[in-house]
Amino acid sequence: MEVKLFGVDIVDLYNYTLDKAYNFVKDNTDYLMDISIDEVKDINFSATKDIIVLLRDGTVIINGKKNLNNIKSLAFMSGFSIFAISNDHVIICLTGNDEVSNYINNDNCKYRKIIVTPLVIVALTTDGDIRLFGTLCDQVVDYKLYFDLDDIGYVEENDDIIVIKDGKVFSLFHQHDYSNEKPDVLVEGQLDDLEIIGE
Repeated sequence: MEVKLFGVDIVDLYNYTLDKAYNFVKDNTDYLMDISIDEVKDINFSATKDIIVLLRDGTVIINGKKNLNNIKSLAFMSGFSIFAISNDHVIICLTGNDEVSNYINNDNCKYRKIIVTPLVIVALTTDGDIRLFGTLCDQVVDYKLYFDLDDIGYVEENDDIIVIKDGKVFSLFHQHDYSNEKPDVLVEGQLDDLEIIGE
């Protein structure tokens, strides 16, 4: 069943650029009254027709109401799963069900590092453990790589999320064998479809 927001298919809205999303919200609501595009960092639309705006000052506005402060970024996993990530690395579920929210929020856990891609969120706790949320199709995870980790990162040349344990690099989803390699590991920063939020 097609879901439309102000006459536009919601799936089309997921792919709007910031400028286009801003103009769409401005033309159809009063949510951005007195807010210029320069103040807006991100806009997401949910499958349940929520309009989620992140301002550059860290404020999140949901359907015209200020909801959260101190937010660094939004993580869009699907129209059903949109998260806010705070400046102190807490993951807050903005859409979805309570079980998902409770699991990834983990009692307002302040994660040491968070990797966000369009398909998965990988979060490293201060105890060196990992929590995952997302779509893991045709991938395997070795549960031993969930515990006692030094760090997490990304190897761009292999499009691979990695973990570092005892000084060694392992592919979290077993996409590549690093046993005889020393790859260039990105441990902080942002690429087109990936953001690493760290200390």
